[in-house]
Amino acid sequence: LLYRNAGNTRPVGRTFDGEAILGHRACLAGRGPQTVNDIRRFGAKALKSPTQSEVNYRSIVIFPLVVDRNGNQKVRGFLSVDATVPYAFYGNRGRKLIVNAEPIIQQLQALL
Repeated sequence: LLYRNAGNTRPVGRTFDGEAILGHRACLAGRGPQTVNDIRRFGAKALKSPTQSEVNYRSIVIFPLVVDRNGNQKVRGFLSVDATVPYAFYGNRGRKLIVNAEPIIQQLQALL
């Protein structure tokens, strides 16, 4: 908790079912970045978070983190970037974010 954002009120150390987490679902869909333009299209379940009572974002880009061990590639986690407005990453904005984040994603994957 040393580097935790002091303004962040999300609880820590909570056990939860990860099946409904958008990041988990995006990683199951493939190893490339996934963009959700408006989470409301997933229904009421997507508007609740296991780590906070309500979701405060509407659009999200999810980057699966893939690790290569002895020629076997496996998704080991994900990085997400979210915005409070829908369609924040639509079109060129999303593509620019994905391209600019690529070196960061590669560094994170190397650390895993």
